[in-house]
Order: sequence, then C-alpha cells, then structure tokens
Amino acid sequence: MSEDLQKKLNALKEAFIKRLESTMNEISSWESRDHIDEFVTIIHKLAGTAGTYGYPNISTGMKQLEQNVAICRDHALSDEQALVFYRRACEIIKKDIQC
Repeated sequence: MSEDLQKKLNALKEAFIKRLESTMNEISSWESRDHIDEFVTIIHKLAGTAGTYGYPNISTGMKQLEQNVAICRDHALSDEQALVFYRRACEIIKKDIQC
C-alpha cells in the first residue's frame, strides 16, 4: 500500500473516531425514550460501518443492541430501559476507541 493511500485511510479512520466520540457524547446526554428512533438509526449505521474502519467489536455490539432494542420496543419501552440501551452503546464505543 502506498504511503499516500495509507495517509488517506488514517485520516478517514481519525474522522470516524471523532464522529464516534461525538455520537457517544450525544447519546450520553439523552434521558428518555424520546430519542429511541434516532438511537436505532445511529446504532444501525454503526453496525454497518464500524467494521469497515477496523472496529468489528463495535459493529457486532451494535447489531446485538439493535436486536435487543427491537424486542423491547415491541413491549412499550420505558425511559429506564432506553437509558440502559444508551449507556450500553456508549460502553461499547468507549471500550474500543480507548484501546
């Protein structure tokens, strides 16, 4: 791989990490289920893209989280349940980007 291509890939990865940090900060500020639709969209996108940037654990974790949210949404998700999901997403992201 050329040095120029490697620099471009590194820049893309750094931009992705910054978006992850921003997303984590946004999610951690939520305090109710009012954001659950936006949350599902975010974790669905992360499930699909994180592996591409070298974060397979984030991808897998978000896929599992998305499935769990879907099950709970069918049974009137409470604010407390939403907060658990939000915190879990942040934990998954934090664990991988701090390594």
